[in-house]
Amino acid sequence: MKAGEYLNARVSRQGECAPSLLAQTGRGDRRAVHSPAGPRLASWQERLAKETMSAKLGETVVISDLARACRLSMSYFVRAFKNTVGIAPYTWFIGQRIVLAQTLLAQSHSPLAEIALECGFVDQSHFTNTFVRRVGTTPLQWRREVWGERSLPRRPCSK
Repeated sequence: MKAGEYLNARVSRQGECAPSLLAQTGRGDRRAVHSPAGPRLASWQERLAKETMSAKLGETVVISDLARACRLSMSYFVRAFKNTVGIAPYTWFIGQRIVLAQTLLAQSHSPLAEIALECGFVDQSHFTNTFVRRVGTTPLQWRREVWGERSLPRRPCSK
């Protein structure tokens, strides 16, 4: 019996609503989204964690500091965040960095290296690798697609 089949059988026997516990993935299999019995963050803890991470997108965020601010142990905080939000805190944080990068790519003609540093990535290579994994294209290709027919503004050459 596969994991998805086991979960479906277990959910059906307990009389719980399977659609709320299971999500369709791109591969066609079903897997649990949230553990009904797992720890969850209180609304104030979720808000505090997200606001703290959002305010520090260009900096290093230490998960143990977030856990301490939420008055939880680090391991409990990570489990509860994942059960509440659906993804781990660091994954959420990197996703927010990518959203910020997309905004900067679409609205400015700043060099990729500058955007990378502003979004908290170590260098342009790290930024590009992460961007490709998350978005599926390089930052420059993404920028060109967003700008479309308009030509990308050129920075004046300094001589």
